[in-house]
Amino acid sequence: MQSAAAAAGCSVRADASAVGIHLGASDQVNLHTDDPDYSKQALPPTNGMHNPVWANWGIYTTAIPYRFEVHNLEHGGIVIHLGSAVPDSLTKKLYALWASSPPFMLLTPATAGDTPAPGITTTSWQRALLCPTTSAKTITAIRTFRDAYRGRSREAVPSANAGTTANNLPTPTIAEPAAG
Repeated sequence: MQSAAAAAGCSVRADASAVGIHLGASDQVNLHTDDPDYSKQALPPTNGMHNPVWANWGIYTTAIPYRFEVHNLEHGGIVIHLGSAVPDSLTKKLYALWASSPPFMLLTPATAGDTPAPGITTTSWQRALLCPTTSAKTITAIRTFRDAYRGRSREAVPSANAGTTANNLPTPTIAEPAAG
């Protein structure tokens, strides 16, 4: 993972103690709340309190609020946050990467301030791949990160869409086809 990240000019952030706790797969701590606070951790968050509802797996054109996407991470998901100036050619390659293996993946525009333009930040439970610049090697780094960390979380569940329309939860432009 580290060599693919370095080759693309990226770095890996480990956030096991970002919220003052370490949560492993066997920890039975209820992290569900309607109003989580992410002000004391690096953004985008990779763990911590989150809404009991998760976002439907897929590709989004509207940013997913953190309180939902952290639940996706808890379920073993990978979230790719696209900075505001990611070139269209790279965005198309990311769509193709998603389409090649969509389970447990979200692509979303970055929330203002959490990913430097034109960068991409990819998160999993307690880890982030930070790519402040983009190149052809960025796709390889993201694929390597996805393959290393997808499904590794404290609450891995089958890839299924939540099927909810919770307040302020956007719907995917393209939904993961196998997720009901």
